[in-house]
Amino acid sequence: MFIRISTRLPSTYIYGFGETEHTTFKIDMNWQTWGMFSRDEPPGYKKNSYGVHPYYMGLEEDGNAHGVLLMNSNAMDVTFQPMPALTYRTTGGILDFY
Repeated sequence: MFIRISTRLPSTYIYGFGETEHTTFKIDMNWQTWGMFSRDEPPGYKKNSYGVHPYYMGLEEDGNAHGVLLMNSNAMDVTFQPMPALTYRTTGGILDFY
């Protein structure tokens, strides 16, 4: 079963989604898609790595911050959009948001 869920974000200051190599800590919100499915392979830029950490932290314009963790055991990816927004896509499973 294919599942897709999107959300608007309060700012473009988004950080996180570890276990991939990035050129900066701040996520590029210009239609970037990152796959999240762990594999045992040497790390490389924008390649899946040894673990999956589907967590992001957003810094908001008023100085507040929020974080979201999506627990899911299936393969998934996330697309960052300039609105700002992000879309999770997964091949199924249970979506546990924290």
